[in-house]
Amino acid sequence: MGIIFENVLYFKITTNDLQEKFKNEGSKQFTYTKKNKPEPVVIKNWWSAPDRVIDDSDAMVELVELVLEQK
Repeated sequence: MGIIFENVLYFKITTNDLQEKFKNEGSKQFTYTKKNKPEPVVIKNWWSAPDRVIDDSDAMVELVELVLEQK
């Protein structure tokens, strides 16, 4: 599953191994700020698509297949 928010593509990543892969490729977790709280809220299972796949359709397909294979 994926979403686009403010021109950033995020994927729902639920496995630790895939989260680590995304992190190692420079992905960031989805965050937002609340009006009444100074610290951002981090949504643990949503990660941005790595920059390397944005303009590489083959790499994007491979990544999406990994996301879809999660249990």
